[in-house]
Amino acid sequence: MQRTYFSQLLKGEWNFLTDEEIGDITLSMGYEGDCHLGVFKECNIVWLDHSRVDVNQKSLDNFSTKRFDILKNSGLKKNDKDGFFKKLSQYIRGLEDNNAVPSNRDAKFANTIIEYVKQNNCSSGIVVVGSNHASNKDSMMRYLLEQEGYDCFVKLL
Repeated sequence: MQRTYFSQLLKGEWNFLTDEEIGDITLSMGYEGDCHLGVFKECNIVWLDHSRVDVNQKSLDNFSTKRFDILKNSGLKKNDKDGFFKKLSQYIRGLEDNNAVPSNRDAKFANTIIEYVKQNNCSSGIVVVGSNHASNKDSMMRYLLEQEGYDCFVKLL
């Protein structure tokens, strides 16, 4: 897993972060599909990206470094303890809002959820995705689900 390395990078850059805070940040690396388990232990996991083929091993191997570079480019200083998480969240949300462009992945995600709901007669579910996919912009996953009559309540973390 890359979270150990990611944690080391975070601690080296912002040594005032507690182990718990670093743990929270490392959960933003959703590639392992386990970031929800601390809150929703009993949920079935449905892989939305199960058919993705455009990811190569090198991309996966460098994911933690790339994620760290994004955080490091936030402009937060090594001693910027006051309001750290608020500033970091604002920076990340700004990136995501500016880059929210629908892709075929949004349609695949929505279709995967719709099929799972139909096959398993679900009355509710929890979806953990990046905020771009949870956007209500035209053709994003959330938008597509709402167009099919699903109620989507979004909580950005």
